Amino acid sequence: LRCVQAEGRATVDSAHARDLLFEAGQLHQDRFGNIDAAIEAYEGVLERAPAHEPSFRRLEAIYEERDELVHLARLYERRAAALDDADARAALLFQAGRVAQDRLDDLERAISLYRRVLQATPRHSQALQRLGPIHFSRGEWDEAAEAFHETLSVSEDADAKLSALKSLGIIYQEHRQDLVKAVQSFHAALRSDPRDVDCLRRLGAVYKEACDWGSAVNVFLRLAEATPDLREKVGSLL
Repeated sequence: LRCVQAEGRATVDSAHARDLLFEAGQLHQDRFGNIDAAIEAYEGVLERAPAHEPSFRRLEAIYEERDELVHLARLYERRAAALDDADARAALLFQAGRVAQDRLDDLERAISLYRRVLQATPRHSQALQRLGPIHFSRGEWDEAAEAFHETLSVSEDADAKLSALKSLGIIYQEHRQDLVKAVQSFHAALRSDPRDVDCLRRLGAVYKEACDWGSAVNVFLRLAEATPDLREKVGSLL
């Protein structure tokens, strides 16, 4: 094993070095259970041949099993940089973004990664569906609105489009004081789900704020019909 590793490090033939180091990694991992040494060997392979898929797959499984999430995200990024295909790069960067967002709670990094996904494939609906809520949660209203509008233009997911429309309505109602766009957003959402109680409640509030009493009454009547609880029905009409 030492001879294999030593030859792999010493040889000037990059393909031969790659094969020897990968063999050493397999021996460390599969025969001797020395995972740290296996990682070192596989990383050595990727230094010489960044697109080497078997080493990538082995490292991915190891980092996942050991919950080494920072290394896992970086592995996806490095793999993406080694590939020419834009869709493949986008898929890997999206995986890195999910790790950063969902498991590391690093929203800055997630935003950066999702932006890189969109540079590779501008109509990547999943990246847009994640960007909008992140910006919304951080109070970045202009960025959130842009991401939600892009989501509406590219997504085929009905739930994602409904969520984007409701979020746009809230942005325009509460943070941009644009009641016309708020009404348009909530109406569009209600065309998708006419009995969405939260959407009806918010739309009624917008009409009240605009002193459009006729429209407000109509919406609150719809809200009463959509509300299953009797007390809430009464409350929506008062």
